[in-house]
Amino acid sequence: MPGRASFRASAPCIAGGYQGGSTMEFVDTYLNAIHYPCYPAGDARSVRIPSLKVLAEVYTPGVGFICNVIKHLLWESIDLRLFAADIADDRARQSVLFRANALYSLAKALSHTNLIIPVGRSSNLHAIRDKIAAIGKAVYIITDGTAIPGLGDIGPQAGAPVMTGKAILISGLADIPAISLILDETAPDKVVDLLTRILPERGGSINLEDLSSPHSFEVERKLQECIDIPVFDDDQWGTGIVVAAALINGAKLLGELVVHFQGAGAGAIGVALILIAAGVNPGTMQMADSRGLLHAGRTFGMNEEKRQLAAMINAEGRTGDWENGLRGADIYIGLSAAEADRRTSFTPKHLLMMNDRPGIISLANPAPEILATVDEDICMAYERFLDSGAAFVCTGRSDAPNGVNNVLGFPAIHKAGGFLANATSYQRSDSVVAARAIASLLGECTANRIIVDPLDPRVVPVVSEAGAAAIRERRGGQPRGSGRSAAH
Repeated sequence: MPGRASFRASAPCIAGGYQGGSTMEFVDTYLNAIHYPCYPAGDARSVRIPSLKVLAEVYTPGVGFICNVIKHLLWESIDLRLFAADIADDRARQSVLFRANALYSLAKALSHTNLIIPVGRSSNLHAIRDKIAAIGKAVYIITDGTAIPGLGDIGPQAGAPVMTGKAILISGLADIPAISLILDETAPDKVVDLLTRILPERGGSINLEDLSSPHSFEVERKLQECIDIPVFDDDQWGTGIVVAAALINGAKLLGELVVHFQGAGAGAIGVALILIAAGVNPGTMQMADSRGLLHAGRTFGMNEEKRQLAAMINAEGRTGDWENGLRGADIYIGLSAAEADRRTSFTPKHLLMMNDRPGIISLANPAPEILATVDEDICMAYERFLDSGAAFVCTGRSDAPNGVNNVLGFPAIHKAGGFLANATSYQRSDSVVAARAIASLLGECTANRIIVDPLDPRVVPVVSEAGAAAIRERRGGQPRGSGRSAAH
């Protein structure tokens, strides 16, 4: 897969332990954190997320650490097998292969919990379909592992813990079943073919997770065209919902919003479209990818989604690098690459390029753009930007104030569409309704609080009921499943 070979070359051997402790000690810690059962067929279940500390362990930022462990275990096992092929001595070769197989088995134990169903071309698809049917109506969390936050294309097995965390959160917060399908396939047509062969014809909700852009757009569109289960790409629409909720409240501190995006992947485009639907003026928006600002007529580094958005934003026609888009901006939204070798920091000097007292929403995960280094304490970075004149600072982390965390959106959306309203598709207006419902829960806004706590018990009931009501109203009495419409 793209990107894996170059990383494998620099991956450390972890035979002696991992970051100061033994690998098995960390494995035990992780498995203890995810012990919550998640709807094994016919069994009672009790799923709880009692604190932000537990949220940080099973979701962001803690889940990235366990993904890293699995990634190193898998790649070291592959390297050892390749190395063993060149060893003439049978005994030495068998010893190396034994270690390789042990590492691979440990990686599988970490990634394949009772929340995960691996799916590939060689899988018994009939058996998988039967297993899914036995669980009943559920949220189906789907990934191919090509865009795991902060780690990139590490594959579905190493990225599986993110899906485990997602299933735990959906079950624990929305009290609905969730199951993760990790796909050993990336081509959109083949992904859609696999899914339509194992998923039920109707019922529940689909959560696309960490598929790389632009093929994530194609998977979402094609899957929704051929299935009567609503499809929700959380990287696009979940992020958009929570950012919009934060800015609905943040606007009370700032007034009119001129928004600049650093990053132009699925997340950034989804957020921009939700903000436009919520009333932000697209002409004043700027968005930049690694090649510079998007603008109408740009021909390099573009895909269809970027072209469509470029025609709506940047009415001034600005060109150049991402910093050129900061001039006159009230809001910085960072959705750039978080990998250590690709990240572009946002520093206090960049505040000086923006309007007075701008709002900062830094969402690269697990290392937001506001960190001076990937290892800096998040709370120190948060305080540094407030001291430098920011009106408010948000990150996507669970261990810092103002967490613009997708967990505020996706459990409620799936409950609304898949369980309360029996939707067959989602639309952008549903996301705007959800954003406004989340924003309404806050009350008074301050620099340290422009969005409710990710575990606020009011969120799921209020947002799911608002979302379900909007879906029913939009359906306008039409029979359920009377026609497919493109999601968003």
